[in-house]
Amino acid sequence: MKYLVRLAAGLIGLAGLILLSGYLLPARHEAAAVVSVQATPEAIWAVLTSVENYPRWRSDIAITEVIRSKPVQQWRQSDARGREAMHCEGAGRPVEKWVDSLIGDGRLGGKRIWLLVPEPTGGTRIALTEIADIRDPLARFQARFVNGYAKDLRQVLQDLRKRLGE
Repeated sequence: MKYLVRLAAGLIGLAGLILLSGYLLPARHEAAAVVSVQATPEAIWAVLTSVENYPRWRSDIAITEVIRSKPVQQWRQSDARGREAMHCEGAGRPVEKWVDSLIGDGRLGGKRIWLLVPEPTGGTRIALTEIADIRDPLARFQARFVNGYAKDLRQVLQDLRKRLGE
């Protein structure tokens, strides 16, 4: 019985430490991932702006529904677990702004910025940056210590490379 009480106390203490760590982490984070591909910026831009095709090449997207195309492209997407996010594209350069209801009640929101830079060798360097607020302390702990802030960005870039035939 004494061991069960100690085990329970230890688990409660660990849960409290995780929650406290999450509260102490800043809600705002910035993460980036970079990759070089042998495609032109125009070819990459065409893939990125064809959001209706995302489920065909992005492993994190199951369904995409285009809400409107002009003046600003806006769409809703869901992952395999049914979590939804709303997106819209900014003007000038590829900017994926998003408000994510994955955690619920808008506790996660921010934007993703795509930067396509032509390389002298004929390819393109792609930088994907995420600037986001994670309001849920448990989600902050998970993003920082379990997944890493850039894990999802690296996966999107890996999926994009596959889509481009690399």
